[in-house]
Amino acid sequence: MAPYYARSSQPELRGLQWPIKRNSLYTPLTERMIKRKLEMEAATLIQRAWRTHAQALSTQIPKLTYFASRGRAELIRLTLAAGKIKYEDERISFEEFSQRKEQGKLIYGQLPVFCIDGKQYGQSYAIAKYIARLTNLLPVDPLLNLEAEALVDATDDVRRQFVPIRYMKDESENKDNVAPKKLAAYSRFYSEILPAALRNFDAILGTNRFLVAGVLTLADIAVYNLMCTVQRSNCDVMDQDEEILKMAAGCLNEFGGLKEHSRMVEGVDGIREWIEARPVTER
Repeated sequence: MAPYYARSSQPELRGLQWPIKRNSLYTPLTERMIKRKLEMEAATLIQRAWRTHAQALSTQIPKLTYFASRGRAELIRLTLAAGKIKYEDERISFEEFSQRKEQGKLIYGQLPVFCIDGKQYGQSYAIAKYIARLTNLLPVDPLLNLEAEALVDATDDVRRQFVPIRYMKDESENKDNVAPKKLAAYSRFYSEILPAALRNFDAILGTNRFLVAGVLTLADIAVYNLMCTVQRSNCDVMDQDEEILKMAAGCLNEFGGLKEHSRMVEGVDGIREWIEARPVTER
């Protein structure tokens, strides 16, 4: 018996069809199954488009431009390494950055920028997600993709509460880089803000090897990158305080799962080679 085509009453699926046996019972459960099937088929088509795009780019060498530091470019570099994409790692001085910005040569007037076929693209997390999709480091499944991207953005929430302390105005800061206001902010970050975030990441990881879908994704790389960031000194003021440095070095002591997760990411092909070969920088 030939199938007939059920049409969804939901606006987002209107116009889409799915064959159902003529005498089958059509229920809300059936509709949910249809919706899920259509979502997966759409995701597969999108993934196929990304694969075609990746093949077109395989003959080009993109260029990543940033300062001679890890900063906002390191997540991009790690993702490029995991995806085994060759690229030009351009590192410029602050003076060169200022000059290019003044001349209007930087999209958004910021770094990093990612240049493909002569065109610049900005925003570090958007670039990292683009590369992750290009190299199958984000799930095809829409809900799993949502989980992964949410974790990536959650790492930025933590980073935004840590890195800006470096630029905080502290009128009492002296030539010896002693700045009580900054040190108090670092102390609060390591004693209150960071532990709460780490508990969330640790709970999501649980006893699993990977954070999402049982495979390596951008979420794993982003969480690993954050763990590296918060264990390193953030500025000269932090360098001068042994207590704050001790808090940074030991921030994962109570989170064995996240420690093991970091070791796992460090051992990934491509990432391992990048870590061994990357330039040594202060920040």
